[in-house]
Amino acid sequence: MINKDKIVFNTKTYYTCAWNGVIGVKILKVYDGKRVLVQAGKDPFIRPIQYVYNEYEHARRGRRDWEHFERQRKKKKKSAKKKGKTDTK
Repeated sequence: MINKDKIVFNTKTYYTCAWNGVIGVKILKVYDGKRVLVQAGKDPFIRPIQYVYNEYEHARRGRRDWEHFERQRKKKKKSAKKKGKTDTK
């Protein structure tokens, strides 16, 4: 995890986990101290700050935790959506 007080915007390459491995990203903005807007390629996306790393090896090691986090997040989203549909009947 990176220190949110020492972030270098738009110039330094940080690393984050992805489904296909580790990717290098540039940090564009920090939201509420817990999430960051990053850009890898053309499209920016939001990532929890705990899954953005200074070094490639740290991101590689943190990938398993990130995958678990993403699966749980998607499961909760799907469950909430399903719950919302049954409540409206």
